[in-house]
Amino acid sequence: DWTRNWQNPETNPVLSNRFMGGNGVGRGNCVRDGLIHDWDRSFPTQDCVKRGFRQGNTPGPFWPMDAVLRVLQSSNDFRTFSTNIENGPHGNVHLGIGLDFQEMHAPNDPLFFLHHGMVDRIWSIWQAQNPRIANDITSNDIDGNPISPDTLLPFYNEPISSSVFDGSSGYCYTYDDLATRSLEEFINKDDMRSRLKSQLGSVLPICNSTITEGYFPSVKPDTNHFMFAPNITARDQMNTLVRNEVLNILNCRV
Repeated sequence: DWTRNWQNPETNPVLSNRFMGGNGVGRGNCVRDGLIHDWDRSFPTQDCVKRGFRQGNTPGPFWPMDAVLRVLQSSNDFRTFSTNIENGPHGNVHLGIGLDFQEMHAPNDPLFFLHHGMVDRIWSIWQAQNPRIANDITSNDIDGNPISPDTLLPFYNEPISSSVFDGSSGYCYTYDDLATRSLEEFINKDDMRSRLKSQLGSVLPICNSTITEGYFPSVKPDTNHFMFAPNITARDQMNTLVRNEVLNILNCRV
């Protein structure tokens, strides 16, 4: 759940020595702690699993749940939802972790599957909020061809409908906080400002034009190392949304 410890993701237990390990170390940026401390990847070359946090010792901030829920509320169809998540909180995590996580071989890092489990959870929440269009998958593949429920999943030779429309694909799992009412209560609470302030502490005692990327996550892809081509318009909209959401919760204006 990248909305927990979002302001300082490196403090999340998932990135600790007891679980998936933290930043890469040394000249090779190899992950040398956690469960994968001695793992090697074989693709695209034989090497260690590499991470390079975007801001040195920290990936930089991820998205707070309040901003994620704003996206859910404003996405009235799957294409909009998918585009916004892809160019917002999803892409931001890939950029924050860095190196292998920015490449098409990102699944070499087991952290990839936890990250995409969170994306699946967010999608499930959107489906629960929008039951009438929960099975909408209107989109296009990498070549621009339209995707339908009968489109076969790469490598699995199964139609997309078999993995999307029943909510758990036969694997018997679900997620917490899928009830629409509880989500609405969460996002409309009067204490949203105090919740965020408690997370930030005194990081932002004064809001002014000097507030930097260190406080607001944004997708700014490195054109040399990036696993998807961002939708520039959507990217800019999502960068503005998350920045404004944090400012609004803190009652700041710049």
